[in-house]
Parts: sequence; structure tokens; C-alpha cells
Amino acid sequence: MGKKSKRSARFLCTACGDELNEFAFDPRADNMKVLVQGYATCRETGKLAGLYCSKMYIAGGDEAAIPRSSKKAPARTISALKAAILTQLAAEDKTAAKPRRSKSRRPKKG
Repeated sequence: MGKKSKRSARFLCTACGDELNEFAFDPRADNMKVLVQGYATCRETGKLAGLYCSKMYIAGGDEAAIPRSSKKAPARTISALKAAILTQLAAEDKTAAKPRRSKSRRPKKG
């Protein structure tokens, strides 16, 4: 049997080369929709040479712009997070000042 070569997968694709040097200052970096379309095109054509697009990473400024895998969080984690959020909201509601009711004057009968 032939030996499979293990190609080390890069985290970020740098196939755009010199175009990445000043990309953070490029007006195109503000349009995430176009960047996502470019990422999809590179992925479909096989040009993507990493797990994620460097342009999307640069435009996002952090990992928030990197597409995530479709793996779902465990139900226990989600329910614990939901319970914590609801508890915090209930505590905030109790400490919030109640709005004053406006007193409407009724016309006197008589």
C-alpha cells in the first residue's frame, strides 16, 4: 500500500499573497458580505489553502468572523446558559425602577 502524505493544514489561507499586506486599510474590508462570497468561491474552486480566509479574519479583527463548524453545543450547556441568563434578567427586573403611572383626570360627573 502507498503511504499517505500528511499535509499540514494551515489555519489561515494566504493564497491572496501581497493583496493581504494592506488589506486592513482597504475599503473592501468593510463589506463582510463580499468577503464571505469570496471565501465561498475560493472554497468551491479549490483555491482555499487553509481552514479559514485571512481576509475575513483581518476584516473581523478577531475570531468572530471565522466560520465555525456545524458541531452543536451540548444540550446541558445550553440549558445551563439559558437558566443563568433568565436568573440574571429576573434580578435586573427586581432592581429596575418601576415607571410612574400618569394620573389621568376623569371628568367630574355631575
